Amino acid sequence: MFKKIKGILALWKTHKEGGKIIDKIVEASTSVSLTTAKLCFDEYKNEMDPQIANVLAAQVMNYLTGNDVEEVYLKSQEPLKSRIGLIKGMVPERASKLLDNDNELKELIVHNLHFKQHLDWAYKETIKYLSISQKAQIDFLLKKYGDDVPYYTLDADEFSNMVNIFIIKRFG
Repeated sequence: MFKKIKGILALWKTHKEGGKIIDKIVEASTSVSLTTAKLCFDEYKNEMDPQIANVLAAQVMNYLTGNDVEEVYLKSQEPLKSRIGLIKGMVPERASKLLDNDNELKELIVHNLHFKQHLDWAYKETIKYLSISQKAQIDFLLKKYGDDVPYYTLDADEFSNMVNIFIIKRFG
């Protein structure tokens, strides 16, 4: 018990000192998620009912940011659960199509997944940052797309700038 409390206090101190860096990464990661969902919705809304398009866009975003869609489905309440049930089989194919046709987004997604892994490694001694299914999904996506994106180290500012430039290019 004391070891866990000591670890939490160490994390709090580290977060307090390095919190701006972590906050910048989390903010950029959130922007990647929201941008992905917006790009998907803009495409899907012309193909299907807007409510279903919204759910599909959200689940493609979840999938590409390391969340297990089946786990999201199981934890959801009605009526969202039924809507996810209708589209969850389409999610991997839609996600692949999206990244196969958009190298800039693929690069953002891969860097975002690397940052999520790094945060998980940094916190593994003190808190459970990613679930087992999230780790598995991130590993799967990095194996699938990681070789398509040259690996280079980004700091939080570079990642944030990359995300902001992408958003400005796409949405003005």
